[in-house]
Amino acid sequence: MSLQVFLRLAVSLAIVLGSFSSIAAAAPSKRIVTPDAVPVQTAVNQAVPFDPVAPAQPEKGKVVNFTLEAIRAKLEVSPGVVKEVWTFNGQVPAPTLRVNQGDTVHFTLVNRDPDMVHGLDFHAGQMDMGTYHKPIKPGESVSFDWKAEYPGVFYYHCSADPVIMHIANGMFGAVIVDPPGYKPEGKEYVLIQSEWYEHSTNLQALLEESPQAIAFNGVAAQYVDKPLTADPGEKVRFYFVNAGINHFSAFHVIGTIFDQVMLDGNPKNTLYGVQTVAVPPGGAVVSDLYADTGTYAILTHSMKDAMKGGLGILKVGKPTGTASAQTGSQPLTNSSASASTSTNESADSGKAVEGNVVHIANFTFSPDTITVTAGTKVIWINDEGSAHSIVGDTFDSRNEKKDGFIKGESFSYTFAQPGTYKYHCSFHPFMTGTVIVK
Repeated sequence: MSLQVFLRLAVSLAIVLGSFSSIAAAAPSKRIVTPDAVPVQTAVNQAVPFDPVAPAQPEKGKVVNFTLEAIRAKLEVSPGVVKEVWTFNGQVPAPTLRVNQGDTVHFTLVNRDPDMVHGLDFHAGQMDMGTYHKPIKPGESVSFDWKAEYPGVFYYHCSADPVIMHIANGMFGAVIVDPPGYKPEGKEYVLIQSEWYEHSTNLQALLEESPQAIAFNGVAAQYVDKPLTADPGEKVRFYFVNAGINHFSAFHVIGTIFDQVMLDGNPKNTLYGVQTVAVPPGGAVVSDLYADTGTYAILTHSMKDAMKGGLGILKVGKPTGTASAQTGSQPLTNSSASASTSTNESADSGKAVEGNVVHIANFTFSPDTITVTAGTKVIWINDEGSAHSIVGDTFDSRNEKKDGFIKGESFSYTFAQPGTYKYHCSFHPFMTGTVIVK
C-alpha cells in the first residue's frame, strides 16, 4: 500500500470517527441531568387512585410536556394485602400520556425516592437506550425530547436495573398516540394488567414465584365492585396494556365479540370479529365493542389469572337482573331476603346492613357486610352460574358441598357467638365479606 493511499484511508477513517464522536457527543446534550434538583421524599403516603377513563385528546401539533416523579406509596393491591409500592406520581399505574401522531413530547423525570435510582423506557419512542434510558440518582432530574411517530397504545416503565423488580413494584404506565383524523367517541378506558408478588423485592423470587394477585390498573378485581359503565349500543374502546412481568394476557369480554382489534393500537394492524386477543408482557392492543343492556365480565381468559383478580365488570345500561339473568340460569330465592340485601347498591354503600341473606352475583357478596344477632342463621345464595365458596375461620362451605363449591344453590351457617367474622371465596380470593354478630 502506497503512503498516499494509506494517508487517504487514515483521513477518511478520521472523518468517519469524528462524525461518530460528534454524533455521540451531540445526542446526550438533548438529555439534561440536573443533580440535587429536588428534595427526596421520605414519607410513604396512600397511593392516588388511577382513573381508568382515557384522558382527553390534546390539541394537535403541540409540544406536550409530561413530568413524572418517582416516589414511594402504599396501596391495597387486593383485599387485606397492603404493599409499599414504587410509583410514578404516587399512583399505580402511572398517569396515562395522550398525544397525537407527530407530536413532540418534552419529558421530565424527577427522582424523589430517597434510596434508589430510577429511569424511563418509552415503548412509544425511538431513542438510544444507552443514552436516554440511563437511571438518575435520588434528588436528580432529567429532561429530554422524543417524537411520537407511530400511532397506537404503548407501554412505558422504569428502566433502572433490575427492570423486572421496578416493574413488579408498580412503575409502569401507558401512552396513547392518536392517528391523524381519529376522533374519540363513546367510552374510552385504559386497562393495564399487572402482577403482584409476595416477595417483590427479591429478585430470585420474581424469577421463581407465581403471582399472589393479578390486577387491572393496580388493584385486583377492583372493577367488580365498581364496574366500568356504558350506554346500550355505545362504542366502548379499551386501551389494553400488559405490564407483565411474566404472564401473557388473554383479553376477553364475556358476552360480546370485539368489533375490531388493533394490535398495538395501530390501525394498519386491524382484525375484525375477535373473541379473545393474546397480549404479551410489554405489548398492547386497542379493542372496540358494542353491547346491549346487561352485565359483561372483563377478564384474562387465562383462568387462573382471572381467579387471582384479573377480571372486572362492564355494566351496560341498567340491567334488570343479576348476572344469572343474563346467562339464562335461574337464581334461588328465599322469603327472608329483603330488597336491601339483594341489590348491589347496598354492597356499594360499604355499611353493615341488617338482614340474614347474602346474594352472590357479579363476583361480589351483596351486601358485603351484614349485622345479625347471636343465634341467627345466615344464608348465602349463589345467583349466578359461576362456582363459589364461603370460607371463614369457623365455617367452610367446601366441607359440606359436593365438589367443594356452591353453584346455583345456597349455603347457611348459624352464628352462635358475638364477634366479627370475615370470609372469602377460595376460588376468587378478591371476593370478601363480613358478618358482624351482636
